[in-house]
Amino acid sequence: MWNLKIKESINQKYSNQDSPNQNFHQHNKQIKVIEFIYYESLRSKWVKIISIIVLHLASIGFILASFLLIALLFDMIKSDIAICRDNNFISLSLRYFL
Repeated sequence: MWNLKIKESINQKYSNQDSPNQNFHQHNKQIKVIEFIYYESLRSKWVKIISIIVLHLASIGFILASFLLIALLFDMIKSDIAICRDNNFISLSLRYFL
């Protein structure tokens, strides 16, 4: 929005002058610079939006993976306790940490 205002102000500035041919090239250069800034800001806006989405998806995936690992850990402990009840000499630490 602010880029369009700048563009309009440049158009008004050069339209009010007596000899527009002298400043035509400078006018075009300034318009091209403003258009470049405008499109770069749009591009950086989309890059920011996409990166935020990717980071949120990655954090959700990390949280789901941690819940899955916790569930597997509880399942292993549960099965280990069942094994320890059958065989008294097998301990939790020896079974999974050695």
